[in-house]
Amino acid sequence: MNESRKQFEEWFRSKYRSDPQVEMLLEQYNHGTEEEPDYDYYSLSARDAWYWWQTSRIAQARGE
Repeated sequence: MNESRKQFEEWFRSKYRSDPQVEMLLEQYNHGTEEEPDYDYYSLSARDAWYWWQTSRIAQARGE
């Protein structure tokens, strides 16, 4: 797991710490094929948060 994803998951756990199913929200699944796997979070909440996390990191790197 890359460092950015680790930081994201730590942040996500702290944000949703009151949700007893927080670990389930971070579960990943393959929605691609076995030849071309495309792993992502099963939960739409986690998937959306991960997308915006990456977007914010890209913007920071560009100095935006």
